[in-house]
Amino acid sequence: MKYSLLLWGVSRLYGAGHVVMGQMPLWIFAVMSLGLLLGFVLGGLVEAKVYASNV
Repeated sequence: MKYSLLLWGVSRLYGAGHVVMGQMPLWIFAVMSLGLLLGFVLGGLVEAKVYASNV
């Protein structure tokens, strides 16, 4: 799960550059960030559960 959050953080730094340069509205960035965070966290939880059931 820590790698999922690391990937989320790195992708958000990349996306923030587009906001700073005026290429993306802040509200779109916020919606994308929330969606990605939920996806990465839920994906990490599912991965951990699958791994635990196979051990």
